[in-house]
Amino acid sequence: MPVNDLATQNTAAGLLLADRFRLLGMVGEGGMGTVFRAHDTELEELIALKVLRRSVLDQPNALARFRQEVKLARRVAHPSVARIYDLGRHGTDRFITMEFIEGEGLGARMAREGRLTVDTTTAVLQTVARALQAIHATG
Repeated sequence: MPVNDLATQNTAAGLLLADRFRLLGMVGEGGMGTVFRAHDTELEELIALKVLRRSVLDQPNALARFRQEVKLARRVAHPSVARIYDLGRHGTDRFITMEFIEGEGLGARMAREGRLTVDTTTAVLQTVARALQAIHATG
């Protein structure tokens, strides 16, 4: 069964993709795909693996755009930007492997703490601005 079908059922944990990446559990979903925590069995490392949605891949030139984005993103080196490793394939599914960053997302933090203080908001925005500056500097 394709990963995209499994991801919608949240039953993909344990699946081995591309004879290398063992899915450990779903981290979240977004407009481009579903992100899993995964174990790279070749390098013995924890990674994030994003399975791209079929609806996204079915758009004209989508795969070419993703290839270009991965190539550009691999040049970015900043502590606040997850490193992109590769674009892969498992059957008819396409996925992106990237650095797994432990921690709580901003949305979850705000749900837990409520409204953030001005100082905290300023610190978050400064971090985001520095990350965007690093991305922009790579072209």
